Amino acid sequence: MTIDLAPYDFVDFGCSSGGSIKFAMERLGGVNGVGVDLDPVKVAATREKGFNAELADLTLPMSFKGKARFSLIAHVLEHIPSPKIAGQILRTAASISSEFVLVRQPWFDSDGPLAAMGVKLYWSDWSGHTNHMTTLEMYLALKPLFVKKLISSFTIFGYRRISHTASDRIVPLDGPINRHHYAAEIDGPKPEADLPFDCFDELVALIGVSPSYDAARLPPYFRDAKPILALPVPAAAAIAQTLRK
Repeated sequence: MTIDLAPYDFVDFGCSSGGSIKFAMERLGGVNGVGVDLDPVKVAATREKGFNAELADLTLPMSFKGKARFSLIAHVLEHIPSPKIAGQILRTAASISSEFVLVRQPWFDSDGPLAAMGVKLYWSDWSGHTNHMTTLEMYLALKPLFVKKLISSFTIFGYRRISHTASDRIVPLDGPINRHHYAAEIDGPKPEADLPFDCFDELVALIGVSPSYDAARLPPYFRDAKPILALPVPAAAAIAQTLRK
């Protein structure tokens, strides 16, 4: 089945139960979107919430006809088997969007330094998180799309800084897996220390498809985000200048 995007202004990849569609409408200016997922149960759940949803293979651009204004890939890529398949999904999203693509996923860059301190981010050992994409891996997935002119620019951000192990997003390294926010009675004690490196809740990538789209400027919802990597070089230079201020 091919999904005709003519009625829609945005596509939500991996729609789950429709929460990201609501986010796109409230925070990204979406008006009439469609959620797409490989799982018929999730498509049904999204429809039950009153949103449009269709079955689709997210790796295949030919699953779609036409373009929407933007695509959202929110907390999907960490559930994909590999960065290679994640790259195929990013390519699909870019090919069916006329303005931009926004990607959100958990932050995995700090796993090693945190482990050396005896702690971990609670989502880092979830059994459902099979693809721990770092900033570098996101960059390497997006750069070929930039080189082939399938996208015009991108910026990768860290969102919601975590600066101390006291954060409830940090749990003991040897605590139970598949946990959520820290609870001492379940997770046990953990060391207390400042984090001498960047650590965030999320990695966010803003991808400009249209040459006129400013991929260095996230929507206001992400006002505390820190830019980390970008292409083209002028965008990266502008970010460096911003950080020096």
